[in-house]
Amino acid sequence: MGRRGKTIEPAVARSQAGDTDPSDLDSVAYSSVAGDNDTVHGDSDSEILGPHAIDVLRTNVENAADKSNNTRIEAMKNLIGLLRKCVLDEDLEHWKASLCDSLEKNLRRTDDESTLACGLVGLLAIQKAFDIEDELRGPLKALVHLANDYSKPEALRADAAQNIGIGAFFSADQPSEIRDYVTTLANLWSAVRTTSQTSALFISALEAWTVLLHRAGDAAVNTAVEDSQPKLCQFLSATNVEIRIAAGEALATLYQLARESDEDFEFGNQTYVEEIIEKLSLDSAKYHAKRDKRAQKLTFRQINDVMFNDAFPESQVRFNRQETLEITDCMGRLLYDNLCISLKSHMNIHLSKNAVIRDAFDLGPIVETDVVKETKQQKKDRQQTQVEMSKMRKIHRNKQRDKKAY
Repeated sequence: MGRRGKTIEPAVARSQAGDTDPSDLDSVAYSSVAGDNDTVHGDSDSEILGPHAIDVLRTNVENAADKSNNTRIEAMKNLIGLLRKCVLDEDLEHWKASLCDSLEKNLRRTDDESTLACGLVGLLAIQKAFDIEDELRGPLKALVHLANDYSKPEALRADAAQNIGIGAFFSADQPSEIRDYVTTLANLWSAVRTTSQTSALFISALEAWTVLLHRAGDAAVNTAVEDSQPKLCQFLSATNVEIRIAAGEALATLYQLARESDEDFEFGNQTYVEEIIEKLSLDSAKYHAKRDKRAQKLTFRQINDVMFNDAFPESQVRFNRQETLEITDCMGRLLYDNLCISLKSHMNIHLSKNAVIRDAFDLGPIVETDVVKETKQQKKDRQQTQVEMSKMRKIHRNKQRDKKAY
């Protein structure tokens, strides 16, 4: 199930920036995160990585508090690139207070600055976890204010909601604060109309809410089952297919969370849930777009298996030569997808070297891997092989499409 970043089982990837083409849903990958292109300035290896990383960090932390708007924006772009590509836990210690202070102020400035600052809040939490709890408290409160500001663009509010989830999941340790964030996110997604044609805010707030329920404890899960589950069911009939799918996946995750403390758990409206999920998994209504029907049927077949057949579509992520991440439940998939949003194509680096991420997925201590540098000829041969394989896959797909046409 999973919608954003590269999915390992055949599922449909979604993001706030738009939808990916699901034309080849039947192919199953045994691989890692998709190679998303990072668009921030200064995100190339030559500018950021290497012995000058600490100098880059120091300079850009200082510039993030500069009087010039353009200087602050460039600094935050560079910091995003740096924190994605490098694991800088100890190196960040000296500057975490001043950086968080700058972010809290920048979240209240222009939309461009707020967008960049949102991403940095999540990345700092991924790098420092509970060691930055006190410093991130201010920026997280600013994110809450931003997410609730109806005068701001939906995409910006969605970014704020997503990073509330990531930021609080890794850095917040006070139960009362986590419950407050859960309540904020629940109010955000439940306020969306079922007839809404846009889905970014709903999906971000709902996924962040579901991720944080994992940290909020059994009492919060029970409250969610009683108060929020009926509302989620209403969104299964939403006009927008993305909203229907997100609601279904949240229901499956909530169901799994409730079953952790009660293996015989069932929703109060279990029969209705079974009927509507089965209906959505078989939907063939002509007024729904073909692509939407395909995405919906695939996802809800998986949801049906999770909730009523105890069969999660397990997936494996090979992130280095020696290690593989196995995702075996809805919460693991949801957390993985949200981390892919924050880290883009550098998820593998953090799975290998970031102790915070490894602890979240129970990967154990960091494993030292031997890196063998390719020669220019080896790199050229590998790229040529990939091009040839891509051509063969394209020819095969075209043949399959020709068969379907007849």
